[in-house]
Amino acid sequence: EHSFSRLNIREEEDIVDAIKTRVETGNKADVQAFGISCLQMFIDVNWTGRTVGEDNLSWINSEQISTLEDHLVESSDGLVDVAQLKYLLALARLILVDGRQHFQGPYSDVWCIRCALTVQTILWEKSSTLYNLLKDTFKELENQVVPATLKPIILLHESRFNYMFHDIRDSNRCAEAAAACLGLTMEDTGALGRRTKFQSTDLPQYTLNLQVAEDYARQPNPANIASLPTDLKLDDELRLERIQFKDRECDHSLDLDSLQQCVVLTRFFLKQRMLPDDELTVEEVMPHLTVILENPTCWANHMTALFNRCKLEGKSGRTIERARAQLEILLEAYNPEAFQPSRVRHCFLSGLPPKWEIQKELGS
Repeated sequence: EHSFSRLNIREEEDIVDAIKTRVETGNKADVQAFGISCLQMFIDVNWTGRTVGEDNLSWINSEQISTLEDHLVESSDGLVDVAQLKYLLALARLILVDGRQHFQGPYSDVWCIRCALTVQTILWEKSSTLYNLLKDTFKELENQVVPATLKPIILLHESRFNYMFHDIRDSNRCAEAAAACLGLTMEDTGALGRRTKFQSTDLPQYTLNLQVAEDYARQPNPANIASLPTDLKLDDELRLERIQFKDRECDHSLDLDSLQQCVVLTRFFLKQRMLPDDELTVEEVMPHLTVILENPTCWANHMTALFNRCKLEGKSGRTIERARAQLEILLEAYNPEAFQPSRVRHCFLSGLPPKWEIQKELGS
């Protein structure tokens, strides 16, 4: 509310034109900060479990809200009905995306990318306008001097952009480049192990071979592990909780930092897209999620891994009960009393689903 009041928008002004004018003529730092705040609040409400009461939204009236939501919808497109506070995303788009040329530097471009990808997430159809804008933004970033810490983040965003618009080859290229920036190499491999409690012979099992460069400066993981959703145990009469490998070194997943885990999650989504929907694919992609779940680093990565494990386990009679119970645990994590601002960490990079996708999966 304070940030909005600093824009000095009068009630008689058209809200869309007023925002565009402030972007062009107002204090650039104030306007951009307001746009980022709107995007963050939209993400908090729909992705990370924050609640916003009506008293906190008294700074904008219903007519302005309707105008903003109409502006968010392009011709022939519709919006996901269950998304809340869509006008916040409209405000963020007006500033960060439509007014992109008024904010210079790679960090401004990253916020433009995040906002544009979020808008595409709640549109029914793919937007050619957003596609062309994002394509141009990534091309321009290639010609800019980008801080080393920002490079893998940009590459992960570009990978997600290509994935979202079905360019899997380029998405995979960007994911591999991001892994190289983070000193991470990954390859699929096999190792002898046992999957069931009564298995007497070790058989080849899928696993993931991870290596981290010795000179990589690992980022600290500030997550409060106790605040993460509980990872339910399988407790099946036949299956082991996890594969027991003959080579004990395969039993210990590499302890990655949260940004490296985002690369692993990106690779998981790519492999899942490229492989057929069958039981063998489940065995091949599951090790990616195991790496994340055995070494929790942040809320977004942990939630994403648990949710996608539920989707995979929902296809088997022996694991569907854990999948159902785990989805209930994930929805309970959206309790507003348990909300923490740190949840937004890597929310844009991990592939974290919005709350309504988790509700839809539990319903199915």
